[in-house]
Amino acid sequence: MAANTIITDIGREKIAAAAASGRTITLKTFAVGDGEYIPTGQETDLRSEKYRQAIDSVSIDSKNKNILLFNNVLSETIGGFYICEYGIFDDENKLIAIGAIDKTYKPSPSDVKAVSISL
Repeated sequence: MAANTIITDIGREKIAAAAASGRTITLKTFAVGDGEYIPTGQETDLRSEKYRQAIDSVSIDSKNKNILLFNNVLSETIGGFYICEYGIFDDENKLIAIGAIDKTYKPSPSDVKAVSISL
């Protein structure tokens, strides 16, 4: 699954304000949707959100300390939709980062074979 993630305009503003004040940003939720487009960074929400959950885990890339790696497993208990877009939201429900992936079907429990997808 090829992914392309960018920081949103709101995300850049919040990161700059946090750096200037010495405060932090709390990244809280991960959402996926089926909106098919190339994100610009001006988005404030996903175009067509299908599912949202708490962030499973975050780590810093061992090769580049400026890159955060998010791991989220979408349970086999949800699905029946395509995933084309995803977003990371903070504790104020502001879209901090947005990305697009190749269109991927997330099977539902009623499909012949439901699977978990790790993004």
